[in-house]
Amino acid sequence: MRTQSLAYPLFVILLWLLARPQTRWTRLAAVSVLALWANLHGSVLVGAAVTSVRWLPEARTARLRTPLLLAATWLATLASPYALGLPSYYRSTILNPAFAAVINEWRPLTLTGGLLPEWLLLGAVVWAVARSRRKVWSFEPGVLLMLAVLTLHSVRTVTFLALAAAAFLPPFLERKPRTARSSRLGPWVPVAAIAFAALLIVAGVTYPTPSQFQPRAAAVTARLTGSGKAFAPLELGDWLLWHEPGLRGRVSVDARAELLSPDELRRYAALWGEPNAWRSAVAGYRTIILSRNEEASLVRRLLAQPRRFRVAYRDPKLVVFVRQPSR
Repeated sequence: MRTQSLAYPLFVILLWLLARPQTRWTRLAAVSVLALWANLHGSVLVGAAVTSVRWLPEARTARLRTPLLLAATWLATLASPYALGLPSYYRSTILNPAFAAVINEWRPLTLTGGLLPEWLLLGAVVWAVARSRRKVWSFEPGVLLMLAVLTLHSVRTVTFLALAAAAFLPPFLERKPRTARSSRLGPWVPVAAIAFAALLIVAGVTYPTPSQFQPRAAAVTARLTGSGKAFAPLELGDWLLWHEPGLRGRVSVDARAELLSPDELRRYAALWGEPNAWRSAVAGYRTIILSRNEEASLVRRLLAQPRRFRVAYRDPKLVVFVRQPSR
């Protein structure tokens, strides 16, 4: 479970509110959703951008109300007990150029086979909006195109694009107006889709997917670390703390990459690109836990130095090294 998962239902509710005829209460509800979202995940900035797209076209007819709504929208992203720290948090994530060098989901959309579904979705959105006679600066096409641009910049936005496409694309694909006579099956299609989605959610909660990593690897790491420090890459730090909370404050990094400076993130990125970057990265750590898939090159380098690093644990997914005492 990730906190970003909690943002997706709020995003759907926000889209529903913004797509409705705007009244005082729908506007207040939309800003309230953003305020709640700000206390859950930093992706509230995406929600604020979508909401701004809804308010901006009204600037000509509501010259006073529109600036007030825009101000309330972006102030809602700070509606938190940690309001004073949120600007620096947003800056350390959204505006951190090192994120794309280390974290895959922050990277731009590239032409690779693994990202084919994202490209198909992006192409469908652009094609549907382009063939429509609607003005691209109106709400639905404006939101779809904005999210498409954000997805090109960062792959992690694709889920928001998919949700918006599910909500807004069907009218763009209609070839002729609906007739008075409707299909008997039509009203049951969304009901069946909602029921199927609910079934998947219940199944996911009832039968969670177990971690691919063995807890014994974490136990070995904690035992050998003792009162020292353990080195773990980004994808393993939080897992290690989950199984061995006693290592708190003594793990090199966890999943909260925003706590690292750009220079620290670049040093992590250099582990896979520069041959000798690992020496300074693991200096001062008693134990080193690595993924045999993600950090395969670093694993090979440590295996090549048995006098300095001893393999204390190994399984198909993980390997734990312990630093040999200096002679």
